[in-house]
Amino acid sequence: MNLTLLETKSREKKAIHNLLTGLICLAVTLGILFSIFAVRYHYFLKELVHYEDWAASTTEKDSEFPKLTPPQMANLGFAHTEEQHPATSYIKFPFEKKPGTIRIGTFGDSHTQGIEAALGHDYPSFLKQHFQKAGLDHIEVINFGVKSYGIHQSYLMWKYLGQKYDLDYVIFMLLRFHADRDFTFIEDNNTATGIHARFIVKGNQLEFVPVVGESRKEASLNYFRMFPPWRYIRYDRRAPSFMRALLPPGREWKVNPFYYKLGRPWEEEVSKSYALLFDQLAKEVKNVIVLAHDDFMGGLAKQISASNVYVLRSRVTPILNWGPYLAPKSHQSALGNDLQAREVFELLTGEENPHIPVIRLKASSEHGQYPFPTAVEPINRYKRIFVKLAGYPAGAFTINKRRGERIKKEVSLKRRKVASLLFLSLSDMSFLPLNFLPKQDAPVSVTYETPRGSVHVPIGKIDTVAGVVSRIVLPISGSEKLFSYDTENGSLRLDRGMSRLTLRTLDKVSKVKIFAGDQEIPFKIKVEHRGDQKSGAYFATFRLKPKEKLFYLRANAGQYVPVESVEPKKGPLKLVLTHKDGSMQEIPFFLEYDIRIRDPQPFHPLYLNPIATKNASPLKHEKM
Repeated sequence: MNLTLLETKSREKKAIHNLLTGLICLAVTLGILFSIFAVRYHYFLKELVHYEDWAASTTEKDSEFPKLTPPQMANLGFAHTEEQHPATSYIKFPFEKKPGTIRIGTFGDSHTQGIEAALGHDYPSFLKQHFQKAGLDHIEVINFGVKSYGIHQSYLMWKYLGQKYDLDYVIFMLLRFHADRDFTFIEDNNTATGIHARFIVKGNQLEFVPVVGESRKEASLNYFRMFPPWRYIRYDRRAPSFMRALLPPGREWKVNPFYYKLGRPWEEEVSKSYALLFDQLAKEVKNVIVLAHDDFMGGLAKQISASNVYVLRSRVTPILNWGPYLAPKSHQSALGNDLQAREVFELLTGEENPHIPVIRLKASSEHGQYPFPTAVEPINRYKRIFVKLAGYPAGAFTINKRRGERIKKEVSLKRRKVASLLFLSLSDMSFLPLNFLPKQDAPVSVTYETPRGSVHVPIGKIDTVAGVVSRIVLPISGSEKLFSYDTENGSLRLDRGMSRLTLRTLDKVSKVKIFAGDQEIPFKIKVEHRGDQKSGAYFATFRLKPKEKLFYLRANAGQYVPVESVEPKKGPLKLVLTHKDGSMQEIPFFLEYDIRIRDPQPFHPLYLNPIATKNASPLKHEKM
């Protein structure tokens, strides 16, 4: 009996000992894992842009934002400052307007603010100029656009400030990527700034979710706590920080498993939230105009119930996303902002069929038509090169930083071993840098290896302006978009954008190269084979990727072409070579401009509450 009792107590002690040992081991393991995670989280925070500045700062900078309180700035994230604001910024206007004045408030992100354009070249400033030219001096246009804003922040800007200005018309610019900003509390995954509030949809109601903190610094530090407040976990489509820290730099979770609408289509949430916001805004503003730049956002009109909200599906979007209408980082250039303003002006002045002059660029059909200048050197010998259109600076050459990244800034030619540029595509105005000066009419050929031997296929010739800027001229057969060539070993087709070659051949091929004369054009060519069982032939696709970073023709700040004043209405672009001593040499080349009135695309439905009706007839140019 006593022996059994002793054995039982011994087993109990052993079990307790094992349990305690296990708990201690578990606690130690968890402690080690937590320590490892804490170290990883520390480095995760250090990798965030501006986080260390926020954490170390002892003074708040919210006072830099005129007319807004620190709690309001915490919810907005960004606003205009005394040092950086557009010419028509809200900080330059009093709240009270003069009798007889009509006020227009423009809300949006950096495209409205006018980032990458010179002062006075934002679209609200151009809109004001169009009203002045029409003799409507009693109209004020106030710019409330702020970089990195989504629609939720733009609505908050109206709530905090816009409603104090007694606005008669409110214009919101709506872009598809705004949804990415309105599903989250953070501007960008790689930065600690720009924490902002958002709205969520519950049933048929909007619910405001403010940030945690009374200042921008507090909001940022709370958002990036190792275990942030529940609202950031529940209502942010992006994964919380403690999950993001588990992944290597540059990697992101595809979903946040805690998200309140997990598994629901993002289109459903964004369209519902925007429709509810604009319906709410319409109760407090006489006229609301939503300027949408794609069909999805343009489809909001069907969901907005208020009769005083007009959704304008922009007619000029395809033009804005091209060449001289773009700035280096994909904002609108001054030319693009002016075009956007002109469209809004036509709407607000009751025009049913807008007549808008636009610039069209094309490659000349004539080869070698421009005289060669003398003493032209490789372009890296020049201090700067840029492009003029009818005497106006229209653009310069920019470069993308790395593959997959946005276009960066104007190229410093002195630092690069670039002798000339090869024009590739009119759709994105791209140029391939070359380390040689091509000669006029030099043959362009494709070479490749097969089991039967080497194959050499001539596909075109070089058209150049003194070797500085060149293009490949392809003999077109059958289709304007494709060049075809029959060889003894099959047929070859090449698209005009120089991105893909399609070869029908009897053998597999390898070692594909493209030459201009005896100089290789730097393409990295990937070969993909597909066999045809019936004929026994192969279809080889050559995908061409430049080995060098491409140059793009974009308009920098201050480069602006006043379209309506340009004379003549058509002609060649000119390449301006700036020598080290400051002297300039202008070379006309094969890209030509043509200014025409774009085919009228009626506003549908017609805007029924215009500010005024124009008396002046539209400019008469040839229609596109």
